[in-house]
Amino acid sequence: MIKILSISAVITILLFVSLNFIFPLPGNVEYSTIITGNKGEVLHAFLTKDEKWRMKTSLDEISPLLRTTIIEKEDKLFYYHSGVNPFAIARAVIKNIFHLKRTSGASTITMQVARALEPKSRNYFNKLIEIFRAYQLELKYNKDEILQLYCNRLPYGGNIEGVKSASLLYFEKDPDHLSLAEITALCIIPNRPSSLVPGKHNDRIIAERNKWLKKFAADQVFTKKQIEDALTEPFTASRNVVPKFIPHLAYKLKKNGPPVIRSSIDIKTQLKTEKIVSDYSRSL
Repeated sequence: MIKILSISAVITILLFVSLNFIFPLPGNVEYSTIITGNKGEVLHAFLTKDEKWRMKTSLDEISPLLRTTIIEKEDKLFYYHSGVNPFAIARAVIKNIFHLKRTSGASTITMQVARALEPKSRNYFNKLIEIFRAYQLELKYNKDEILQLYCNRLPYGGNIEGVKSASLLYFEKDPDHLSLAEITALCIIPNRPSSLVPGKHNDRIIAERNKWLKKFAADQVFTKKQIEDALTEPFTASRNVVPKFIPHLAYKLKKNGPPVIRSSIDIKTQLKTEKIVSDYSRSL
């Protein structure tokens, strides 16, 4: 019996290695080019080739508050499984068979990343491909890198993708400066990006946000004070425009540059200088 299991394990490993070689993970993700100032603030940004605002969220922007909220909501065992949660899959299959339709999903964060990298229609065959891709991701990246990929590909409706893009466009701040209420809102919008649009459906977003905050309270994820403050925090977000300062320098730096380019520009000095030049030119 042990010998049979050992042979099966070897065959499974060889099969996975072969498939991993034949069907490698999809290519690198394209991100919006961002030009930042000397303090790291975004001064200018460019759309990707597919016309998306897909700004790269760095690992240090995934604050402990953001990390905890995402994992608690999406995949509590994220740091303990190898890409797939077999218990969640078994539970989902039983529920789906019992109700004779799809009523419960079992996608881990890693599986959601796999789906985002290679979008396909929802069926059982494609779910198997998703599971295979999840194992590939776990083999290639560590958990923090997978969480980073997840944060970078969340859909927020229209042409907005990723936590950083949503944070800047809806709250005009970087992800690591978000409050618990704002983070929770950004965690629920990707589930229904077309019916939870900031600026249009703020009442719905508040209701859904508060439902999850109360669940976090019941599970004692955050302190009582944190939850109380988050529940009373208003939600007035709407879509803003991306900063477009230093356009000439931004276009020059963008050529063959990395996704995030840090300049030596001090924005306060820059704006003051622009005003002086503008006032002087008018007098001429």
